[in-house]
Amino acid sequence: MRTTKLLALSILLSTACVDLNSGPQSTIKIPAITTQPTVQMVALGAPATFSVVATGDSLTYQWYKSAALITGATAATYTIPATVVGDAAVYQVLVTNSAASIASDTARLTVVVPVNLIGYRLIGGTASSTNQGYSSTTGDQAAVFVASGGDLTLVNATIAKSGNATTPSTGANAAVHAESGGHVVTTGGSIATDSAGATALYATQGASIEMYRGTISTTGSSAYGILAAAGGTVRVERTPIRVLSDTIARASGASTVTLLIDADTLSGALVADASSTISATLQNGAKLTGAVQGAALSIDASSSWVVRSNSALTTLTLPGGITGSSIANIVGNGFTVTYSASLPGNAALGGATYTLVGGGQLVPK
Repeated sequence: MRTTKLLALSILLSTACVDLNSGPQSTIKIPAITTQPTVQMVALGAPATFSVVATGDSLTYQWYKSAALITGATAATYTIPATVVGDAAVYQVLVTNSAASIASDTARLTVVVPVNLIGYRLIGGTASSTNQGYSSTTGDQAAVFVASGGDLTLVNATIAKSGNATTPSTGANAAVHAESGGHVVTTGGSIATDSAGATALYATQGASIEMYRGTISTTGSSAYGILAAAGGTVRVERTPIRVLSDTIARASGASTVTLLIDADTLSGALVADASSTISATLQNGAKLTGAVQGAALSIDASSSWVVRSNSALTTLTLPGGITGSSIANIVGNGFTVTYSASLPGNAALGGATYTLVGGGQLVPK
């Protein structure tokens, strides 16, 4: 389909004056467009490509967006790698040589913004999305639910959960709920909840959830950042976690939670029962404030842990953090922190007792 031209451009023909006394004259072939740019309709975040095919000598190209020059767009093809809403417009190219210029037809780009999905469920199978919204306002209904071995990959998802849980501590009211071998990987994006029991991530019954470089915020009572139960596994890396309930992560029933806290500040507790594992690594100036029960910590020399109540660690790794009988990057606030002296991971501590900054001790058990 041909459309009207935006640019007020004319084909400038070059007329050569021929000297009859001179030899044969060379002529320059003027530009002619044989294949016009075509209309594009793409999902938000997907690439869009416009191209033109033209004949003529020594051609140059310049693309325009709604009649405004696009800097650097000087090839026969113009690609937008990841579209945003503002890319929706009409596009056109000017093809030029020393003899003439010709403007292509305009081609419209439509960027389709996905509708918000409510109470999304994946029972088995595989699915993925980019820049998709998910939500639920119903109690005990997850915004995203994956089960029966389903495998869901999300990129830059916006996930919102409200509606109070019937029994807040069970995890059934989580924003992202994976069970029965379900697997969810989310990269970028955000998870926000505002209701009782609306935990951000809940993995149970052998399911697993991974989140990388996103954000988590829970503002309801008994709403944890992470809850793993009955063999569930959760891994969260480089993702700020903000919780009102004072529990960042809880693991029970032979479950595993792994946290990489990189240059961020987290406030809240890490709590694992005797059959479960929580491992948290603090690096590049990270700071954790809160109690730790049954978890393993690794704290680099630039990072710190501020203790808020008596705590019990499984293992403690402190590269560069021990000076004699004191530990510089744990602020004890007068509390006692215990560690399991018999575990190989604590060999560097030598079964000794250490003084903490601000009072308190690290003692073996």
